[in-house]
Amino acid sequence: MAGLNATCLSNGTPVASTNVGAAGFTVTAARLEIVTCTVYNRAQIPPASVRVLKTWVIEGTTYPPGTSPPSGFQAALLLTGQVNPPFGVVFPGYSEGDTVTVGETVNLAQLPPGCVSAASGDIGVQVLAAGLNEYAITNTVDCTTTLTLFKDVLNPYGTPEPASSWTLSAYAPAATVPIVSGLTGVSGEVVPDLRYALGETSVPGYEQEVAPNAVIVPPATGTWHCSLRLGDGTLGPEYDGLNGGVTVQLGQAAECTAQNVAQTGILTLTKVVDGGAAGPRDWVLSAVPPGELPSLSGRDGDLGITAVEVTPLVAYALSEESGPADYLAAPPTCVITDTAVVVPVVAGAVTPGLGQNITCTFVNTAIITPTTPPITPTVPPPNAPLPVTGTGLGNILLLGLTSLSVGILVLLGLRIAIVRSARRRLRIGEA
Repeated sequence: MAGLNATCLSNGTPVASTNVGAAGFTVTAARLEIVTCTVYNRAQIPPASVRVLKTWVIEGTTYPPGTSPPSGFQAALLLTGQVNPPFGVVFPGYSEGDTVTVGETVNLAQLPPGCVSAASGDIGVQVLAAGLNEYAITNTVDCTTTLTLFKDVLNPYGTPEPASSWTLSAYAPAATVPIVSGLTGVSGEVVPDLRYALGETSVPGYEQEVAPNAVIVPPATGTWHCSLRLGDGTLGPEYDGLNGGVTVQLGQAAECTAQNVAQTGILTLTKVVDGGAAGPRDWVLSAVPPGELPSLSGRDGDLGITAVEVTPLVAYALSEESGPADYLAAPPTCVITDTAVVVPVVAGAVTPGLGQNITCTFVNTAIITPTTPPITPTVPPPNAPLPVTGTGLGNILLLGLTSLSVGILVLLGLRIAIVRSARRRLRIGEA
């Protein structure tokens, strides 16, 4: 019988026995009764124990048993008869010949989304031998680390420029040629745990965001907003990009976005005076937009009309007043500040473009009226002879001689004419 040191029978009928110690027993027999007892001696089954070792091989780097792989690479041991057993621990309580199942579960929630793990080794059903039974599981991991760049454009003044107007780039340390470059959404594989500088081309009228306290070192061009794409497809919280760079951990998929905002215009009004006694500050200059937008007004050099931010894509009517009346005003002219690039003035108004810095100049020229200088009488010096105010004696004699000569010539002419006339009459009578 189970648990008894001996099995006893009397004429084929079991007789109760009592164990005494580890191997003895007693039995009660009646007079003349024949009791037969059988004692079995069995060899003890040798004990067995189990230990499972774990090795990681990640992107060619081996992490042997007892060392820790990078964060995110986690697996749990599965072993028959044990609850949450750790790798590398010896588990007794088994016997020779027992069967156990060795396995594991990889924590996919922690595994980087760009990594794939393949398990090999002593996985499955195992028959235990006496003593320590040691098994090994190896996880070989291949990872792809990626970086994707995006562009976000804001324009509160109108239709934003297409995001595809910018070229986005990522530069490895000390590199002049980007490893990733293209339009918004461009993606490429990068080296894990390496710092990349992020830059972009420029578009007139827009500036990339630079966050407060950011330190931007070229080829970085501004602040970026970087997050990781998680294994469940969602985007994690922002973790990098403040200073224009990003580091991507092994097997992660980083997404970085640069934001560009349309810039206000800047307008300056100045005065130039040509001639006369007036100065530039004798006039009040104004630039008036439509609606309720604030106007600019002031005298030359005032802060209210110098480098003032204005709403772009809005026409500002230019005018001046309060100046002297004896000046001729020319139509105001506008240029990009500190250049000769002309900005059109249409119907007396200038329309700043996005981010344009414009200076408009008003020119006034003094009106000069020609005048006849007054005649100043001549006063003779003291004791000077009185000037002759009538006709001189010499002039009278010359005039008389001229008249006499004319008279003589007239008389000679009359005499000659009379003689000729008499001769003609004489010839007629003779005939």
